[in-house]
Amino acid sequence: MHNQLAEVKQDLIDWFQRIYDRSLTTSSGGNLSVRLDDYVVCSPTGRDKGSLAPRDLCVLQMKECDYCLLNDNKPTCEIQMHLEIYRRRPDIKAIIHAHPVFASLFSVIDTKLRNDLFSETFIFIPRIEYVPYHPPGSRELSLAVGDASGKSNALILRNHGVVLMGDSLTACFRNLEVMEHSAKSQYLLLGRRDVRGLSKEQIEELGRLFHVSENNIELL
Repeated sequence: MHNQLAEVKQDLIDWFQRIYDRSLTTSSGGNLSVRLDDYVVCSPTGRDKGSLAPRDLCVLQMKECDYCLLNDNKPTCEIQMHLEIYRRRPDIKAIIHAHPVFASLFSVIDTKLRNDLFSETFIFIPRIEYVPYHPPGSRELSLAVGDASGKSNALILRNHGVVLMGDSLTACFRNLEVMEHSAKSQYLLLGRRDVRGLSKEQIEELGRLFHVSENNIELL
């Protein structure tokens, strides 16, 4: 387990660095976690996300309604949100919570982010769920995110940011990039009347080709 934890820590650091370098979150915002059975490795609170080292990460053991911290680092204030997802979704092994600029814009406007502008978006993010606003780190937010995680692996938190979940940080990061690309494209198109999304027939064809539908969360 020690060797496995060391590998997970380095993997988490590498992905967080990539997220930060691509301006998909800020130095003070966002958090990542990886689950190994009932153990969770997560990013710490109050640290510069662009300069984390493996020794800075938190290791904890999940309990039924709480957790046991196994080192001296203080976990992200959003840890209960991560744990709520893991408890409700045993298939989820990794979570990225970030604040990408364009996707986050769709958390504060009435227009919802579309996933039918590009085939890649529908394939990887067949459904986007919105989570009502609750203060960061609150139990209310954790429970609301937990509820939404049963419907989609891609969440937009109102007036906050986004959550992507999957079977690896690789999958989470891929979907984070896909979401941000779609959000940027849609934002640049706001106000235009000649935007052509995928037709119902084209979406059905993608569903057949890639075994995905807007209610299918297994692919993500």
